[in-house]
Amino acid sequence: MQIAKSINRKATPEYMAFVDARRRCEQPSRVQYRLYGGRGIKFLFKDFEEFCSVLGKKPEKHSLDRIDNDGHYCANNVKWSTQSEQNKNRRSEILNKSKALDWLIQTPDNQIIKVHNMSNFCKENNLCKENLHSTLRTGWKHAGFKVVKKLGKPEVIAAYQAEVAARNA
Repeated sequence: MQIAKSINRKATPEYMAFVDARRRCEQPSRVQYRLYGGRGIKFLFKDFEEFCSVLGKKPEKHSLDRIDNDGHYCANNVKWSTQSEQNKNRRSEILNKSKALDWLIQTPDNQIIKVHNMSNFCKENNLCKENLHSTLRTGWKHAGFKVVKKLGKPEVIAAYQAEVAARNA
């Protein structure tokens, strides 16, 4: 009976996450080792029971994630996350945030706002990102919103608003 429990435990998604994370950090022969153990990231859980007591059961469509991407696998730095949440925590995503374009968007009430993350803005406002992007080219509006300008370098919104105000005067 004890053997059956052990086999069932090892077949769980939680156990597989435990083993995979430990291997990424501790086995140099693993392909992903250079991204984890090779960067100094350590697996600090003493055993599977501790791991489970911290994380609990894995929710559907979630996987193991580190809160601080440069931190260790330890009690205060792990959680179950969706793929979307994990994508935002990738090193490439964090590095690219400084290179991302900003957008000036005209709202339905004709306010000009600066948006840094077009995807999040569209999700929050129930908009189709592709349709909103096309408003820059077409000049049309999408659900009352319109991309007015793409900012490749930091620009002052006040200067642009003054330019719009002068054109409309």
